[in-house]
Amino acid sequence: MINKIRNFAQRNWRGIVAVLCALLVVAALLYATNDTTKGMYTAGELAAKNDAASLQTIIHNPINAPFKLLVLGLSSLGQDNLAATRIISGFFAIGFVALFYWVARYWFSKRIAILGLALFVGSSMFLHVARYGEPLILSLVPLVLVASILLYQRTRRQTLAAYVLVALIGFSLYIPGAIWFTVLGLIILGTRTATFIRKQGLLHTVLLTLLFLILLSPLILAGARDTSIFTGAAGLPSTMPSWDRLVDNAKNIGEALIYRGYYSSEYTLYGAPLLNIAEVTLLLAGLVTLWLRPRLHSNYFLLGSILIALLLVIANGGMNLTILMPFIYLTIAAGIYFILDQWLTVFPRNPIARAAGVALLIIVVAFSVMYHLRAYYVAWPSAPETKQVYIIKSE
Repeated sequence: MINKIRNFAQRNWRGIVAVLCALLVVAALLYATNDTTKGMYTAGELAAKNDAASLQTIIHNPINAPFKLLVLGLSSLGQDNLAATRIISGFFAIGFVALFYWVARYWFSKRIAILGLALFVGSSMFLHVARYGEPLILSLVPLVLVASILLYQRTRRQTLAAYVLVALIGFSLYIPGAIWFTVLGLIILGTRTATFIRKQGLLHTVLLTLLFLILLSPLILAGARDTSIFTGAAGLPSTMPSWDRLVDNAKNIGEALIYRGYYSSEYTLYGAPLLNIAEVTLLLAGLVTLWLRPRLHSNYFLLGSILIALLLVIANGGMNLTILMPFIYLTIAAGIYFILDQWLTVFPRNPIARAAGVALLIIVVAFSVMYHLRAYYVAWPSAPETKQVYIIKSE
């Protein structure tokens, strides 16, 4: 019996490790979400609960409708509304973890995707929004757009994939700012967009158009009643800030990423930067990689998306740095790719040096993750600024 178990483990150790890691991620995102804040909630989470109080409320303001509908559905099953907001955030986070890995593996390699995913999932920025009861987690929706395009390009069942792609784009447009990443993707694909439409034929083109319009009809009708709905869906401010304010916003972004951040303590550790020194170094290496490598569609999309996300946050239209998160960590994954590629170029045949390079990167990733876990699970709950905003007790 022991020999059978040993043989099974030797044959399937990669799958066993993958399953254990997946269970660890699920537990980290869904288990005991209330314990970190000792069962207390913020005014923002209470507002998210009220925004999903009924179907009529959601129809009246359908921004972030996918999140609101799932909260409403879970609440109708008897789950406490406030707790439901955090559970739904966790489920979305699990999906985005899978999409991040798939996109990073397609753009780089399995090894780079694993290291990049570890940094992404272990970052305090991700843990905050993944276990927080507002739809901030939906800011990662560009991952859905990228993954759906990759799915369409790689699958043989392209008609079915076309319906999935259109449906995902339709749902994504309810998320503030997502429309700009959709437009960017269409521009980068260029003539492929027209080819995509021609390949569907007249019947499927009509059906896909109808599907798209049906999915967007609640947003269009709500926007017709209140044009601020369109502004919110675009992630734009109701009034344009002054130039001085825009400059201050840009300065705050740089400080929050690498020096010190003073964004809301609801989802950040007050006064701490969002990236540590290792991540900043890898981010800079990633930007160099995107600039120096042959001009691939992925490079254009990443650089363009970073620019769009920065502009949305600077404009201060209700957006926050969460929208930058997937692009930051995909660029960090590019930085890991660049450093490892340079190392293996210098030592192409020395197995000890090659293994040492990989080991050093793993150590850097491990220490970075430990830093963020300590910041999220130890420092953040104990900070006075955190206790000042988590003051609402669930009924």
